[in-house]
Amino acid sequence: MRSFLESRPIPTAVIFTVVGVLPLYLTSAQAVRLQNELDFDRTQFGLMISCFYLTSSVASLWLGPRIDRRGPTGAFRAAALLSLTSAVLIAASASRWEVFALFLGVAGLANAFGQLGSNLAVADAVHGTRQGIAFAAKQAAVPTGAMLAGLAVPWAGADLSWRWVYVGAAVVALLITVVAPHYDHEPSGGGRRAPTTMSAPLVSLMVAAALAGGAGNAVASFVVDAAVTTGFAENTAARLLTVASLVAIISRLSWGAIIDRRSSSGTLEATAILSLATAGLALLVVAGDARVPFLIGTLLTFAGAWGWPGVMQFLTIRTIDMPAATSTGATLAAGYLGTVIIPPLFGATIERTSYTTAFAGLAVVVLVALAAVHVSRRLAAEKPTTA
Repeated sequence: MRSFLESRPIPTAVIFTVVGVLPLYLTSAQAVRLQNELDFDRTQFGLMISCFYLTSSVASLWLGPRIDRRGPTGAFRAAALLSLTSAVLIAASASRWEVFALFLGVAGLANAFGQLGSNLAVADAVHGTRQGIAFAAKQAAVPTGAMLAGLAVPWAGADLSWRWVYVGAAVVALLITVVAPHYDHEPSGGGRRAPTTMSAPLVSLMVAAALAGGAGNAVASFVVDAAVTTGFAENTAARLLTVASLVAIISRLSWGAIIDRRSSSGTLEATAILSLATAGLALLVVAGDARVPFLIGTLLTFAGAWGWPGVMQFLTIRTIDMPAATSTGATLAAGYLGTVIIPPLFGATIERTSYTTAFAGLAVVVLVALAAVHVSRRLAAEKPTTA
């Protein structure tokens, strides 16, 4: 298995991205059950999710240049070991939401290592004409983690403690640790420190990543609770997360293939994806308690707000003159920072008003992200400036 992964960077990137996000989406899929048993509200749940992304944000910005120098091998092993640690800690001792949040922070560190190691492996080992689909497949690993989490909840059933789901995740992480591959890597600049000056186009892409990433992850984190509020049974709501995640996977792969076929920079594709997300959120706003519009709106939102990260990574690699882990570390850090801020605000808005108002706010956020993508494109066409 190790030899297989060493010769195939795309499956490797998928596996080590999934292992980093699995504890988070097991938590999201069990949101209602955890709130009932551990007695926390939606705002506190949003803070738990934010702890994962805050750790990922800080770690991504700091780790990027270091992984560029040292290569993806150590990052892969660290991702699997930290995910294992997070799952074991949650299963063994999470009894309050504050403690749960701390253990999700450990998973956030695993996510940073897995994402950046995977980005570097893809940039190093995959030919440029296939990088669109490569980054799409790698980013499709994130909704794959959510899909697996959605499947795990009905499997566990009402009679089995939620803690056993994390035990299963720990076993998976242990197996992945054992087969972690080794990749030869030539450091950028002969091992010298990677350049970290942020250009104006990169800053604009970071703004887009922060807004769109925060909006997409807010929907993914609260969709089970929203579905239950609309009238779906808890297990049915978890299955909706599974189906919506599958739609996001298909969306990411499809847009990656389109980029490669068109030899595109990715700007047009990002525009289409974020427009789709806006349409889905608008449908969720008008759906009310109607189940069919809610279902369609959820699927459109996942296809858009969760369909674009692969395009984002491709845009960053192609348009920003920095080593792969450093540049994508900046946009990932921004995306995670947006997720630190937006889900708690989303949860607080729901508590104080309704899901209708919260979804409307997210639609505005996605439109601003779309504008930032086009600002970045215009800035990249001009003489580079520093920020």
